[in-house]
Amino acid sequence: MPVITITLDFLLFITTALIFSITILCVLLYHRVSDKYLKGFLGVLFPLMIQSGLNMIKTYMNRVKIPLLSNGSSYLTFALLATFTSILCSAAILFFLSRYLTELLPIPRKQKVLAYRIINVISFIYLLSCLFAVFFINEGDWLSAMDLVLEDLFLTGSFLLSAHGITSLFYLKYAENREQENMLRGIAITFLPLLPFFTLDMLFFKGMAFKLTYLSYATFCVNIYLFISRHYIRKYEPEPGNLEPQSDRLIQAGFSKREIEIISLVIKGQTNKEIGEELFISINTVKTHIKNIYAKLKVTNRIQLINKTRTI
Repeated sequence: MPVITITLDFLLFITTALIFSITILCVLLYHRVSDKYLKGFLGVLFPLMIQSGLNMIKTYMNRVKIPLLSNGSSYLTFALLATFTSILCSAAILFFLSRYLTELLPIPRKQKVLAYRIINVISFIYLLSCLFAVFFINEGDWLSAMDLVLEDLFLTGSFLLSAHGITSLFYLKYAENREQENMLRGIAITFLPLLPFFTLDMLFFKGMAFKLTYLSYATFCVNIYLFISRHYIRKYEPEPGNLEPQSDRLIQAGFSKREIEIISLVIKGQTNKEIGEELFISINTVKTHIKNIYAKLKVTNRIQLINKTRTI
């Protein structure tokens, strides 16, 4: 039994670390490029990261048996906060992943609007069901409520995501491009296994820290990493032969010759100090020019600047 417990704890740690690392990666990339795909991923990853973190903390507290934590008022406070936070996170995962899949599906806009309304209703019903279970079934026993929410209700909400895998598999043959096909296939591979995982978790992993369901979320994170690594490099990393902006197009877009010079040096990777030294101007002047360039291009950083100038 100790070997099994250690193994499951290790798997839980690896899964949680993976979720945290992919979430941070998406945050950093979204800060740089504000990509719509990253925005969709973060809607799912943020609540998933919080959910996995709560489960890790609960497991740690139960392992170390610190009196003030495991039996005292501090632990009861944590149980109360964890219960409601977990409910919100589970509902958020269901809501945002459903919306992300709907946006991805190759269906008419009217059908997507209808799907959004259905998603709102289902997510709201799920949220109310969780709150009902907490208040009326457990009758204020927050320790039992926390266990119910972090295990049974989270697994139930995850089980609902198997419908996303079935939907993705059905629409896979209707994909309009290779990128859409890869995303639908990734969702199918990720969430179809939840059908057997849910049953196995309820039968054999009841009360254990690690659940097979977490493997689906780990697969989801791996698919996200593989996608953004290809998508980011292809869309936002300029090819060596395409680094120099076309001066005539930039002039037509309203840029001065000095701004075009600075854009060219920014694309080459030079810092503000290096640009100032090459053009014999102060760093503050460089910053002012770059600020004006950002405003004209409607971007907020250099990666976005590079990408935008390639499309002018």
